[in-house]
Amino acid sequence: MPHGPAVHYWVLNPAQPGIVGRLDLKDTWWCIAQGVRAEDADPVRLVRNLAGADIDVEILATDPWTARMLLADRYASRRVFLAGDAAHQNPPYGGHGFNTGVGDAVNIGWKLAAVLRGWAPEALLATYESERRPIAADTIEAAAANMATLAPELADPALMGTDEEFAKVRPAVAEAIRRTKDSEFHSLDLVLGYTYTGSPIVASGTGERLPHRWLAPGESLYDRLGRAFSLVGDLGSPQAASLVAQARELGVPLEEVDLPGEPLTLVRPDQHVAWRGGDPEGALRLALGHLR
Repeated sequence: MPHGPAVHYWVLNPAQPGIVGRLDLKDTWWCIAQGVRAEDADPVRLVRNLAGADIDVEILATDPWTARMLLADRYASRRVFLAGDAAHQNPPYGGHGFNTGVGDAVNIGWKLAAVLRGWAPEALLATYESERRPIAADTIEAAAANMATLAPELADPALMGTDEEFAKVRPAVAEAIRRTKDSEFHSLDLVLGYTYTGSPIVASGTGERLPHRWLAPGESLYDRLGRAFSLVGDLGSPQAASLVAQARELGVPLEEVDLPGEPLTLVRPDQHVAWRGGDPEGALRLALGHLR
């Protein structure tokens, strides 16, 4: 491979645009050949077109596939809840489908546990769809945008022309790829930065993921969080005592993480902030979906 090590390579070939990448560090590779009908496919020829040479090829598997952008109208019906690919499907560009499915599972998982163990009302389950469906819609939109720069730019016939023709068209193609692909490879805001602001079970101005920090070498703040709710901050404050009393009254497991001098933050089991600072009256009841 003359272009140096990479996660994958885009092939500039109008006759066979596509992507190739490593499955291991030996000689097993994967490829995505675009615009090919399954009934017309010659896998060996596809690989040779993508490689640009008549190399020896052993085909281990093929998988005819169509990119889909689908979002379920509803995420729940009585005792049935949809998550992952059953609830939403998006093109793989950016690799966000699995992350979004895990987010679904975590969200509905803690809510089901809370209801089944008796420390939250059944009304809490209705917030699964209202919190997760908008996240899936944003993910599908981002994946579709990532997919957009694969057809006209990468299949421009001039890229396969003379050196002069290639040099003339290359800057515009490179700029289009950088502009549209930057978000695909720098997507932590989409993966970890989404927020549930506006959800009926988070206080005004909250809903974001608790910012990570190191408390000591090798000790993450996340390591101190409980499996249910966590109260993080100065536990010597009157507000802390109020929240601890609320948890005791409601039977809610509450891990107390003392950070003297710091504002109080009520953290949900999914690491998202349910309340921060101010008057804590009713904060835990709100976070559990009790009627106001």
